[in-house]
Amino acid sequence: MARLRFGSTRASSERARSPAKRLAAPNGSYASNVADSPYRPAPTQLTDSGDPIFEALWARVEDEWDILDAHNRVLDHALASAKLPELAGRYGAYKESVTRGEFANKRIVAISLAAMNMLEATRMPRYERPPWYIIASAGLIFVCAMVFVWATLSR
Repeated sequence: MARLRFGSTRASSERARSPAKRLAAPNGSYASNVADSPYRPAPTQLTDSGDPIFEALWARVEDEWDILDAHNRVLDHALASAKLPELAGRYGAYKESVTRGEFANKRIVAISLAAMNMLEATRMPRYERPPWYIIASAGLIFVCAMVFVWATLSR
């Protein structure tokens, strides 16, 4: 008989014992749970972005793989329309390719650098504490004001 933790029920201890069984689909595969999840799109949904400009630029990239301008244009559009993850996924499909794999890896690095630059641009500036002499001056003014109010009201 399994020992129960303090405050747990038998059903919750059964769930805690086999997390892999909860993740697996009834047929034993884990892939169908990704498609069933409302938080992650199914892999088939990543092939069509719904943006005709992005699709046209990507078709040009596939047709003219050796021309750097085509890659830069699709990267610029992905930056402007927040489609960097989808672009990285499309380049990721070519990572294992013999002819296009090396360049696809370089483009994935470029996409990740562009994403890091976007994050860096939105970062809030670090809070800088005011110098000690300003804090001391504000405290001294506050004390003087309180002494004045006390002296005025105590007459």
